[in-house]
Amino acid sequence: MASVAMVVTNACAPDPRVMRSAELLGQKGHTVTIHAFDRTQDAPMSEMVNGVRIMRYHIGLYPYGAKLATVRGLRAFSKVVLSTLQAKPPECVYCHDADTLSIGVKMARQTGCKLIYDMHDLQHTWALMGKPNSLPRRLIAKRMERKALDGAKRADLVITSSGSLAGGVHSGFKEYLANNGI
Repeated sequence: MASVAMVVTNACAPDPRVMRSAELLGQKGHTVTIHAFDRTQDAPMSEMVNGVRIMRYHIGLYPYGAKLATVRGLRAFSKVVLSTLQAKPPECVYCHDADTLSIGVKMARQTGCKLIYDMHDLQHTWALMGKPNSLPRRLIAKRMERKALDGAKRADLVITSSGSLAGGVHSGFKEYLANNGI
């Protein structure tokens, strides 16, 4: 069976959706390691939970809500995880959310591993929270959206959490991706 590296930008302490998919893959015989960004450095650096190894990266304190610190922390996390995965490439990189997708795209390009993108939300919309009419935020959100869509196009599989609601009145992630050629 395959070695699977899951990547998530929270401590996975807990993250039920990440753990559900990791445990399911483990039950099917795959070896799963979750690479998690412990921004507050509160959780154990390494532990086994229901047959899944969780490696938490303690690379400095990066509190939630601090926008610039978060960007710096995500860059540092991406760099160290990419280095870790390059040292022992997995057969599959499973990216939870758009903020981990660049790691999976780089690994797929370099090693030919499979890439799974589990799209939990529309991450680019977070840049608009608080000031949705701000021109700099709209430009940042547009750049984030383009990057996420480019990464999604490179994925071997994209998983979404929702389709349309209310008989198609409200489109979901599946329709969003289809409208963007994915």
